[in-house]
Amino acid sequence: MLDLLLPHHDVDDGKGLDEVWFLGPDENTGTGGLLDWAAARARERGCPWWRAFTTGKMPGHGGIPHDRFGMTTSSVEAYVHGIYNKLGLKEEDITRIQTGGPDGDLGCNALLQTKSKTIAVIDGSGVLYDPEGQPTNAMLYNSSLLSPMGFKVDQEARDIT
Repeated sequence: MLDLLLPHHDVDDGKGLDEVWFLGPDENTGTGGLLDWAAARARERGCPWWRAFTTGKMPGHGGIPHDRFGMTTSSVEAYVHGIYNKLGLKEEDITRIQTGGPDGDLGCNALLQTKSKTIAVIDGSGVLYDPEGQPTNAMLYNSSLLSPMGFKVDQEARDIT
């Protein structure tokens, strides 16, 4: 992912815009060291936003232990809104792809709070994608609201092409 996010002459995103990704989860801080490793790797690769790359990391890498300080979906969303404000971005102009959705309370809360253009939701229920972006009710798996280019793949689906 870092290879795709960091500017490089071999990669053309078609829009000429920088992208910043935030990876969760915001729970199980430091589990297995994976999220610490990801933040450290982003720093090694020269990402200016390495501290924000993962949310579930140890305090030495800028993480906030959710179990001690109440770092929940609401506070992650507040953190993201702070970034929007600092950079002068309008939430409505942001494209979001989210892991965690209607199948769990944290992802569902994030969907209900956002005004961003959510184009994909991936969770235990399946995958919902719509390049046009959809309001929250569609992203809560009401696939009848998807555009003609949108689709849903339920977790029980097999051999989908």
